[in-house]
Amino acid sequence: MRIIFFVLTLLSGVVVLISSIMITAYLSRHGTKINYVLWRMKIFKYVSDYKNLTTQESGKAGLWYEVFIWATRLTLIFATLAVFIK
Repeated sequence: MRIIFFVLTLLSGVVVLISSIMITAYLSRHGTKINYVLWRMKIFKYVSDYKNLTTQESGKAGLWYEVFIWATRLTLIFATLAVFIK
């Protein structure tokens, strides 16, 4: 059972990474300067900027924002379960 949750943690972590890359690419296309050296430390700022930009454009947060938030939550849940379930 622990292995299943570990695999689910890895899969949802990959989804977080993909959504982070897509958010960064979107912001870069729309004129936001991306600091790739500090990208891991600033990703939450970029996610917030993405949410604000897409909310201004369409009235609601973009798809990749929702994917990032849900995948992050699932990663934390699966990792917790992988640690505590025997």
